[in-house]
Amino acid sequence: MPTEQSPPPPAPASAGTTLIVGGNDETRLLLRGLLRLYHYRVEGEVPRAELLRPAESPDRERVLILVVDGRGEEWSKDLSIVRERQPDAQLLLIAQGGSASLEATARSAGVRGILYRPFGIRDLITTVEAVGRGEERFGPLAPQR
Repeated sequence: MPTEQSPPPPAPASAGTTLIVGGNDETRLLLRGLLRLYHYRVEGEVPRAELLRPAESPDRERVLILVVDGRGEEWSKDLSIVRERQPDAQLLLIAQGGSASLEATARSAGVRGILYRPFGIRDLITTVEAVGRGEERFGPLAPQR
């Protein structure tokens, strides 16, 4: 006997624009897919900050996601490049692990949020939403392994 299913909810309008910088191919693919699933426009992605093009127009609602991998403190150099080339973007770091010094450095550089891996899909989306509105979103540090 067939069951009646409710129709899917209507798709919301575009939630905003994002850029993805850093991480490996699989990480960028996953982030791009999740963001698009939640109606974010992914303007572009680059594996390294040096490949990021300067912004053609200011956009204070654009969220730039900088994926910090295990390269130690090299992320702060990437952050400087990102800031120079996309000065109006709201910055979100995705990091494997963290420390109070990483958070302090990120805050002083104008980062709006840090998301520590592993994280849930809902955590990603709510953090991107908050950062896109200009809010700060710093969660608890990831547990040390």
